Amino acid sequence: DSNFANMGTAIHIPDGNGTSDNKITFGADSDLKIFHTGSNSVIQDAGTGSLFLQGSSAVQITDLSSNKMAVFNDGGSTEIYHNNVKKFETTDSGATVTGDLQVLSTDGGGGNGPVLDLWRNSPSPSNGDHIGTIQFNFENDADEKIQGARIYAEIDDDTNGTEDGAIFIDGLRNGSTYGYMEMAFGRVNILSDTLQLKNNASLSFEGATTDE
Repeated sequence: DSNFANMGTAIHIPDGNGTSDNKITFGADSDLKIFHTGSNSVIQDAGTGSLFLQGSSAVQITDLSSNKMAVFNDGGSTEIYHNNVKKFETTDSGATVTGDLQVLSTDGGGGNGPVLDLWRNSPSPSNGDHIGTIQFNFENDADEKIQGARIYAEIDDDTNGTEDGAIFIDGLRNGSTYGYMEMAFGRVNILSDTLQLKNNASLSFEGATTDE
């Protein structure tokens, strides 16, 4: 082993690149290299296996002013920052995004992208299971998080070959949640006392009608 503790001076290595001698190398085949190109600092792992960064409690990436870029907590969350403000954090149930989330597709063809895919991969699906929910929340005047409305889907029929799904819209009225609309093949239920069509809108019916 080599001990540099009592040298009393800094070790200076001039600018170089991955192939010059002006670098620190580790491994029998120079698997790991640390060097400065004159423009960038580089940690280069070219050997067999993975590159590990290990910490006893957390690994943080910061700038020279200690502004956070990323934090990886031992046995806990992973946090991503923008300008020292946390924007993304993993949790024990998923992840939290603070701010706007844009899903962008640059496909110039006729594809369906961008796609937001909500997949309830249940080992035991059953009719009536919820298979995805979008919630719209707000803070009331008591600083409480309140669900103002939601759109969710559920299984109508889980039988192979004859599967059916349904969409539901709920909203908040006088502090309680009510169903506003249900949509599935063969039925559209508007759960309201009044249906209004504005701005000279028209309503058309086709086929047989019944009065129940």
